[in-house]
Amino acid sequence: MPKPAGKKPEVSIIVPTLNEERRITETIRALKHAAPGAEIVVADGLSSDHTVLLACKMGARIVCE
Repeated sequence: MPKPAGKKPEVSIIVPTLNEERRITETIRALKHAAPGAEIVVADGLSSDHTVLLACKMGARIVCE
């Protein structure tokens, strides 16, 4: 069920990543299915591949270290 506009998520899921472009799309898809309405935060360790781009396309919030 989608969350109402302006309502903060009750749960945030933090996914640490480093060069995970082969797995990040399916990981985020599975998390969205398992925890609908949760905020998904990708904490990226400066990946040199397309991890951040793919996570962004999946609607995740991105934090780069």
